[in-house]
Amino acid sequence: MKTTTLSNAGQITIPKTVCAAYGWTPGVAFVIEDAGSGILLKPRNPFPTTRVEDGVGCVGYDGPAKTVEQISRVR
Repeated sequence: MKTTTLSNAGQITIPKTVCAAYGWTPGVAFVIEDAGSGILLKPRNPFPTTRVEDGVGCVGYDGPAKTVEQISRVR
């Protein structure tokens, strides 16, 4: 278990091994949640921003566009 100390300025330092394990780098913003007996820190944006267009190519279809009616008949 890693430990850290609260500074006079109200800051804590997250151990380097923990940051490396999660891929956190300087400047990462965190959300602080009350967990009853303590707090939970979570990165504010844990996943890169994506667009619908970025995922469309993953379906594997390489042909002419189909209508909704054509797609519905396949099922």
